[in-house]
Amino acid sequence: MHKITLFIRSLNKGGAERQLLYLARGLQDLGHTVTVLTLYPPAPDWYPHDDITLHHLGKKSRWDIIGFIKTYVSFLKAENPDVIYSFLTVQNIIACLSAPFIRSTVICGVRASDMDLSHYSKLDQMLDWVEKLLFRITGTQIISNSYAGKNWIVQRYPSLTSKIDVIHNGLDLTTCTYSEQDRIKYRSLWNVQDNEILIGHVGRYDPMKDHETFIKAAKIILKTVPNARFVCWGHGTEKYTHHIKDIAHNNAVPIIWYYEPRNPSYSVFDLYCSSSAFGEGHSNTLTEAMAHGIPCISTDVGDAQLILGSYGTVVPKSNPELLAEKIIQKIKNSEININTNQIKWVEQEFSVNSLVKNILLKIS
Repeated sequence: MHKITLFIRSLNKGGAERQLLYLARGLQDLGHTVTVLTLYPPAPDWYPHDDITLHHLGKKSRWDIIGFIKTYVSFLKAENPDVIYSFLTVQNIIACLSAPFIRSTVICGVRASDMDLSHYSKLDQMLDWVEKLLFRITGTQIISNSYAGKNWIVQRYPSLTSKIDVIHNGLDLTTCTYSEQDRIKYRSLWNVQDNEILIGHVGRYDPMKDHETFIKAAKIILKTVPNARFVCWGHGTEKYTHHIKDIAHNNAVPIIWYYEPRNPSYSVFDLYCSSSAFGEGHSNTLTEAMAHGIPCISTDVGDAQLILGSYGTVVPKSNPELLAEKIIQKIKNSEININTNQIKWVEQEFSVNSLVKNILLKIS
């Protein structure tokens, strides 16, 4: 049995955080000792798991460097894990920097592909460069959650080819299931009528999710399907949230903007749409929607085609006209139903059991 530390910035409502907790629970159920390590205390609305050991380093701010180093070193000495598996850029950098001084096997997780860093700060761009530099000069192992993510790194840094393995995300399929009760609850909350077709989009309000393409596609769809309704389930910075709401207002597209601190309810949607323009590796939201058996359409970003298999539709990114065309086509062809074969496909390909098994093969 292994002592495993899973290292992430903080615990709040997000795809990476859900994956980490799925993995922690799965490893622990097999008898491994698991500690979730974070820089900051959990957010008030995080996913609580009372039986998972949580340790936070008490980092006070981005610039709290000295105090953080002391608590991190103290943790490593006290815990002495066999494996440290870090999630996301900053934690990968910290894990890489500590790798030469500890006996633990260090594994870094890559969860993005084809990132367009021009949308983000100079600091974000610098951290990405430092992360990839450390990947090259340290003995750390790398896990990408998508083939697209591996290819994105290898195209820029061919020397990393042999260091990167691909292990796709897993879903807790006991909780990610269709619920008629949820469907009734949220359609009532949003005043969506039985004869209206609800098209859903789930994800934080961020440039990579490309809400603009979704909104412009919605405008086109309404011309042919006037009983269509649209919901964006997510949240983001105040500035960017205002930006995308202004786009919807200027295009005269009524959007239901919604967020609550729980897993999104895909059961309420008649059709799911992922409109990302870049950055996706293995999309949690797309896999979760697929697990509910509802029809899914995605832009061709990350491993979307692999996730959808033969059950969904992929369209080129940043093309609202074609996205609208394919959605209208599904509606007109009466493809709005629950597909049990699609659910079985997700169970077969993307279960938590598969995720845990593949991680253990990497560790061993």
